[in-house]
Amino acid sequence: MYVLIVCMIMLTLFAYWMGKNDLFNPVFLCVAVFTVSVFAASYNIEIWHIDLSPVTVSLIVTSLISMILCGSLTRIMMESFKGTVSRKEMLRSFYVEDWKYLLVLLLGAVTVVIYVHDIMRIGRAHGFVSGSGISALIKLYRNVSHFSSEAEDKVSRTAYYSMELFRIAAYFMTYIGLSNVVAERSIKKSLKKNLRYFAVTVMFLVLILFTGARMQLLKMFIFIILVFFILSKKKKGWGMSIPITTLFKIIMCVVALLALFVILRSFVGRSTETDPIYYITMYAGGSVELLDLFIKKPLPPSNIWGKETFYAMYNFLGRNLHKPEWIYVFAKEFRHSHGVSVGNVYSALRCFYYDFGFFGCVLCSGIVGAAFTSIYTHIRFKRLKKPVDMTVLLYCYLGYSFCMFSINYYFDYLSFSFIRTLIFFFLMNWFLSDCKLKENIRFSRLRITS
Repeated sequence: MYVLIVCMIMLTLFAYWMGKNDLFNPVFLCVAVFTVSVFAASYNIEIWHIDLSPVTVSLIVTSLISMILCGSLTRIMMESFKGTVSRKEMLRSFYVEDWKYLLVLLLGAVTVVIYVHDIMRIGRAHGFVSGSGISALIKLYRNVSHFSSEAEDKVSRTAYYSMELFRIAAYFMTYIGLSNVVAERSIKKSLKKNLRYFAVTVMFLVLILFTGARMQLLKMFIFIILVFFILSKKKKGWGMSIPITTLFKIIMCVVALLALFVILRSFVGRSTETDPIYYITMYAGGSVELLDLFIKKPLPPSNIWGKETFYAMYNFLGRNLHKPEWIYVFAKEFRHSHGVSVGNVYSALRCFYYDFGFFGCVLCSGIVGAAFTSIYTHIRFKRLKKPVDMTVLLYCYLGYSFCMFSINYYFDYLSFSFIRTLIFFFLMNWFLSDCKLKENIRFSRLRITS
């Protein structure tokens, strides 16, 4: 374990140097969070009796080296064609028309009614009794919907699509509010003017908690941080240094978010008996121990190529091509370390390793590093021609994928659901930015001749 800790510290410094001292380089963020996960796992070294195998250590280190090198090579190649970035840009404020904003609120209200109704329906179908408490309902719904592949155990299509649209609207409103805050000189005055956009964000997060999906809080937090600093760098130049006080505020926000994560565990039906620090370190570092346990005792090989990596694609094809063997529950098995439950979250490396082996895992990690670095480098060079830049918005929306690389697998992009999400994003962008009501509508008068 201590060998891995030393390696992770060196890899973090190496990623920072190779990323040209950019704290928001996607590869650096990925490696830095992975280092945090390793430290979190070391906190429980005696409880879990951690004894990492050489294969686990070499897999983690080699995969991250591949990610760093592929990301750096991609950046160097793109910079050789486009030159260096130093210019500053003038950001423009953008305010959504009132009628559009009211329609978004209406969408949110309808989503709340439909989704809560479906949660109650699923709960009653599986034995929920009125008066048992909202925590019991959320716990029952989360377990049934997560571990069952039956259609009746899922929310209706209407509820699903309304939630999808409202979620996308919430990310758009958050982006617009942050963009206006960065564009204007006085942040305090700008915050007051843009509170209505952040109200939609809060409305969405409150609704999502009723589904038991606390991870959405973390996803939105990552989105906010990435959007704010990318737009700030666009305005002040990419050579902008980040003040120590700002980094301290980010750390304090992370601590507050983790505290909220712990506080909400009883609300979403999680056990509250464990120590809060152990609870956090189990979520943050359990993936390292679970990956080691999986490597020592792997599952039997599957006949489905890329079963875990391309789960979403197989699920869609199975339902539409009538192949039941392609329809399976993605939830991974729970494991115990010396009698102590560690959970069932194995990091993204678990999927790559299970599907493609050691070298396939290293290759996939390199592809991840190259892909996100190419998008990030493209953002650094492109000019923001519209108030809502779709490249920046989508990159930040997918930011949790590489930031949570050490925690879980979030790269289900090769699927119809992700394509549908992209279509919804572009439709929402058209609606909020380009859709206009016709002005000076003339009504013809009916002339009655006698």
